[in-house]
Amino acid sequence: CMPKEASAVVLLAQFWGSEFYHWMVECLPRASLLPLDLLQDPSVLFLVPAPIPAFASHSLSLLGVLPHRLVPLDRSTVYHAPLLYLPSAG
Repeated sequence: CMPKEASAVVLLAQFWGSEFYHWMVECLPRASLLPLDLLQDPSVLFLVPAPIPAFASHSLSLLGVLPHRLVPLDRSTVYHAPLLYLPSAG
């Protein structure tokens, strides 16, 4: 369950997203498609691979997404979000 203060959630996790190559080539570019105000909105959380790799946390911080806004995706958990963003280049 998402924290109640979350206004929206961005899904950046994918099956191989905890591997450096897949994060840099597949996940991070999707984050860069988001509007800057969404990236910097403290009420927007980001579902990322679990455990959260240091390179993922660091690269998102360069886009203005601070580590406390990252939620590690547990594949056995059902998540509820008021609004879900699934950025896609395709």
